[in-house]
Amino acid sequence: MKLLNPIRSAIKLLLLILSILLFSCESTVLKPEIGSVTPGEGIPGTIVTIKGKHFNRIYHRNEVTIGGGQTKVISATDSTIRLVLLRDIATGPVIVNNLDGPVADTSTVVFNRAGTTTQATPLEDSDAELVQGLKYISNKEYDMAAQGTNQRILIVLAQPADITNPDSTAYLDTSVAATARDYIVAKAAEANTFFTQASYGKTSVDFDVTPDWIPLSQPRDFYMWTQADIDRAQNSLDGAKADMDALLLDPMATEAQVEAQQAIIDDRETKLKTAQRLKNLVQEPDFYYAEALIGAKAVMPDFDDYGDYVVICAGRFLRGSCCWREEGFHAESTILGLNLDIDFTARKGLTYVAQGTHWGRLGHELSHFFAGGDLYSNNPGNGSASRYAFMGSHDSGPLYIGYNLEKRLGYFDPSNIANVNWGSNPTFNETFDVVAHANNPDSTTDDVVNLISLKVTEGLYYHVEVRQRPDASLGTPNDYIFDQNINLTGSPSWAGGVLVSRATEETNQNNNSDRQVELLFPQRILQVGDVVNDPARTIRISVDSKLSDRPLKYRIRVEWGTLPAPNPDGQFDLRINPWNPPPWESVDIWANSPKNDETSPAKIIYKNHEAGDETKPIGNGDSPWVDNPNDLYARIRNNGTVPTPEDVKVTFYVNTPPGVGDDGNWAPFDEVNLGILPADFDTVVKANRKWVPRVGEHTCVKVQIQPMTGEITFNNNMAQENFVEFEAASGSPFRPVEFEVDVRNPYDRNVIMDMKARDVPRFWNVALEHGSIFLKAKEVRRMKVVVWTDMDESAVFAGSNDDQDRKYQRKPMISIEGWVGDVPHYFFPVGGMTAFVQAVVPSEISVKPFYEQPNIMGRGSVSPKRAGVPVAVHATATDGTRYTTTATTDASGNFTFTLSSEKPFDPDDYTVIAYVLPGSALGSSESPPVNLQIQ
Repeated sequence: MKLLNPIRSAIKLLLLILSILLFSCESTVLKPEIGSVTPGEGIPGTIVTIKGKHFNRIYHRNEVTIGGGQTKVISATDSTIRLVLLRDIATGPVIVNNLDGPVADTSTVVFNRAGTTTQATPLEDSDAELVQGLKYISNKEYDMAAQGTNQRILIVLAQPADITNPDSTAYLDTSVAATARDYIVAKAAEANTFFTQASYGKTSVDFDVTPDWIPLSQPRDFYMWTQADIDRAQNSLDGAKADMDALLLDPMATEAQVEAQQAIIDDRETKLKTAQRLKNLVQEPDFYYAEALIGAKAVMPDFDDYGDYVVICAGRFLRGSCCWREEGFHAESTILGLNLDIDFTARKGLTYVAQGTHWGRLGHELSHFFAGGDLYSNNPGNGSASRYAFMGSHDSGPLYIGYNLEKRLGYFDPSNIANVNWGSNPTFNETFDVVAHANNPDSTTDDVVNLISLKVTEGLYYHVEVRQRPDASLGTPNDYIFDQNINLTGSPSWAGGVLVSRATEETNQNNNSDRQVELLFPQRILQVGDVVNDPARTIRISVDSKLSDRPLKYRIRVEWGTLPAPNPDGQFDLRINPWNPPPWESVDIWANSPKNDETSPAKIIYKNHEAGDETKPIGNGDSPWVDNPNDLYARIRNNGTVPTPEDVKVTFYVNTPPGVGDDGNWAPFDEVNLGILPADFDTVVKANRKWVPRVGEHTCVKVQIQPMTGEITFNNNMAQENFVEFEAASGSPFRPVEFEVDVRNPYDRNVIMDMKARDVPRFWNVALEHGSIFLKAKEVRRMKVVVWTDMDESAVFAGSNDDQDRKYQRKPMISIEGWVGDVPHYFFPVGGMTAFVQAVVPSEISVKPFYEQPNIMGRGSVSPKRAGVPVAVHATATDGTRYTTTATTDASGNFTFTLSSEKPFDPDDYTVIAYVLPGSALGSSESPPVNLQIQ
């Protein structure tokens, strides 16, 4: 045998040893080492970053506990772990365990569970908030409804720590009721009488009241804005001004010191104005509701069976507020030592009032759930309908106004509403006999009606109704509880008259100076001979005669086209459907991605479409195709009797990231001239520019019809759509989705905005960077949001995209909203976005094309093997011409396809790629490109 060269042998041996050592090093997993934890304190929902080394790059193979409580890891590299704190974290050590490695490492610094969910102030935002989906399977959607008898509502009596005796004469007129609880029971009964009578028996409430007062841990001043808040803010401001005076007298003071002190004064002035504006409103709703309801649940065995809750605060006057729609509350404060959690079996509606409430206030707050916003007399805006509307001057007990009775409540039989469309005929002149609501519905077989509804356009309605005070001395049907105090002109003996109101459809009611419903001039109750005119449309509504005293009945004349010299102004209305909260999207804006279209014959196919017709989009239409050109569409209408006098121009705006609220800071993306729009006509407009979104850029699109002289209203000229669709891909577990939203203040004043995550179903979780934010006028703040699901892959395959399926929702529509609550007491959303987050299983797809004149044909397969998976196949020529078709997999995960062209394919090199489209339990993916040469 020939011996090897000794040197060569030594080198080979050395290389062998090195390779063994190298393999040994590569296969050895080193112990994780924690370097820093930022921040060093937080509460559930806080995003925490751990810096160090030797972490597992497979994020979910890192297990992190804090104080023994679990966390949710959302991403990882070998040197960084990012995670969200969950409900059971506690003060204690941070432990990182690499599940594929040796023993865990523990931080040398103790992490503190510390923070607060108290509402933001001008000086500090609240900390994070964790929203967990319903822990129960339930299809119930509560909130008191406009129609429904014996709706169960629990009144919770809540006693702040400094109110020692709610029955004290300081809070209770003992000549009216023996105890505060007796008083509340009586007022609840009166509110139910109102609901029953106003609805003709279609609506009633089964009120229960807690047996006793639920003790709260904090004084009333903590839960509510009180005079004490104003006094503290004033004293703080006075102190800051005194410091400024001293500073100005100091010859050594610098300009920088003066500017810094002025900034302190400005902040304290803001705080004072906030306290003054919010006096007698709830200041800490999460703490107030959580503590009161936890106490109520302990004493009410059937607590979860109630649809809604009203929490009564013991003590003096409060304005009351509405409308919280919650699936539970988490309230936490390290300083107060409070950590409160309560979850409901379904979303519940909540309101609060003070113990001395009028029945009208109680019914009014509940009516917010189904009868719209406030119609108060409030500047700006004259609130002329307030005295005649239950959503206005509720304590005087008026009936609902005509617009609500028709559009929201449905209490009148359709045959008792005279529907008239302005412009349906060139001339119109008819009379209608209109009778007061009274206590019994009008006959459906006569020619008498309860309401005239004149539709001027889709965005504007005039309503004519008769109102009359009751007279209990006459007995049924004249002994009703409502309208006892309606304002009358001249105090006629029949105690009533005619109301003519106008209702305007608005993009955002709370952002407009006028109320949604106002009286038409002369803005009072009318009698025989009174006339209401709209000369721009030649409309005249006149009270011809009184037909009976009780129930009060009038003959009303409605006419148009018979008056001289019609004015062209106000005879057309340009309109786009505004977004609807939630799901914060407009049916008139959508996108088309070419990924799922077909080319021969040409056919646009939408991922989100009407049942049975994939060419009719709903929602976003398509999810935008990243790094590819997409088309933006909008539907524009002219609701009017004449064509537009000039060309209609539409502007598209694209804003990234999507936002909550609107600060008006939008950059135009494209403008399209539609030309003259005919009367009563709608058209679809496509932006000229292609939208090419970048990776990770989730976007809000706004469409604005440029206002035109002569329009009926500009309130319906704008709409917007959020394009936010994510796939929470499974890596066992599913990968969390993290994104940012811009929180925008739409007002010219400072606001405290509560952040809400809505429609979070079972097995889904949302972490918000802040639960409450202070925003200066028109300010924009960026906030992080993390969404994840705890479902496993078997649940995804068993799940549904149906929003009503509460067991396993594979694709929930989670709304991120901003709410404010100080105008004047109605807690309402000023904007939001909907995140379409779908739990999907990662997929792979392959394709094998061939050419068989005149078509490109082939087959392919997806993995995991599932039936009904939508796929698309694209063949792209060297000049960029794309040919597309779609297919669906069979039970084995296979599919076949045929790509046709209007003419034979030109000789060329074609790149063929197959895509798994969204819509099934499989995540989107694309095949490796395959070259196909056609000669």
